[in-house]
Amino acid sequence: MHIVIDAAPIGERSPAGIATYSLNLLKNISALDKVNRYTIYGSRFNLHDIEIRNENFNRKTPLTLFNRPSQWYYWIPWYYTGFPFQLLLSKPDIYFSTYPALPWYCPCPKIITVHDLTALLIKDNFRPHARFLMGHQIAYAARNADKIISVSHATKKDIIDILGIAPEKISVVYEGYDGKIFKPVEKVQVEKTLYKYNISGKYVLFTGTFEPKKNIPRLIEAFAQLKKSNRIEYKLVLSGKRSYGDEIIFQKISETGCDKDIIITGYIPREDLPLLMNGADLFIFPSFHEGFGIPPLEAMACGTPVITSNTCSLPEIVGDAGILVDPYDVEAIAEAMYMVLSNKDLREKMKYKGIERAKLFSWRKSALEVLKIIESVY
Repeated sequence: MHIVIDAAPIGERSPAGIATYSLNLLKNISALDKVNRYTIYGSRFNLHDIEIRNENFNRKTPLTLFNRPSQWYYWIPWYYTGFPFQLLLSKPDIYFSTYPALPWYCPCPKIITVHDLTALLIKDNFRPHARFLMGHQIAYAARNADKIISVSHATKKDIIDILGIAPEKISVVYEGYDGKIFKPVEKVQVEKTLYKYNISGKYVLFTGTFEPKKNIPRLIEAFAQLKKSNRIEYKLVLSGKRSYGDEIIFQKISETGCDKDIIITGYIPREDLPLLMNGADLFIFPSFHEGFGIPPLEAMACGTPVITSNTCSLPEIVGDAGILVDPYDVEAIAEAMYMVLSNKDLREKMKYKGIERAKLFSWRKSALEVLKIIESVY
């Protein structure tokens, strides 16, 4: 069987979210399948760099004139021009996209992964033109795919309710985490990383792209309440790459007067992130909407207590290993933070429950399930 995979997100310079999914899924598929032939379409990476050395895998660069192929909505013109001809030449048996996009013509059965419907649900999360393009492309891809992989049951429900897709067309395959690096480590290993990012003392950690759906302003408000009442002696570390609409985050920091107690690190490379998570006494992720939510899973795997939202997919991932709060309720976020930070015994219990919960997820398991779906569609 010849399988063509569109893995465009891997080319992002600061990979997160869908890029993390694409990268880890491909690595694990390559470890499991040494028989079928794979052609990977993507740019700004080579297979050796992403630890794929199999002879049955090869990469092709898209025939596109656009100079920003790392963001998937810039690939849309390519889908309507050069890509169908490339597919005709490739003669695939299965087409699989690791994100929700399809060319206007494809000569074989098509499988896509839908990570979330944020573009259709949260208007302020993208620039208007990007939201329009992404919303259109997701809807088109979902309606024309032969099979849809959803990363959670919550996202599956959104696909059914919002796009009107038949439930039997959708299979849920959870994402995973890299157990080789996201694990408990000795504090000595953490110290160098904390020094690198000018972090000292005890801290609460958030990590994720600084986009509106992450609800960072309310997190800052909750943290400011605790600091002003002298209920905690912690700093808040916000790590992640900047995004559209993140100006309100810096305004909120200024308004609350917590400048000295909030550390913004910028984007954290994958090799440093587990150490930053290990050093935190609490990981907090009060997002409004997530298709899956990899950061809370990675934090649990590191043994860091997790507070996250009681909405969308996050309860599916965290289960009873973390504390769930209403992301719109600043008081609830603040009280949950205080409860965890003021109770060492609770943190220890959450640590071990989180580690056990994380063991239910793995990229190998994800890859096995995706391979089964590819085989069934073929």
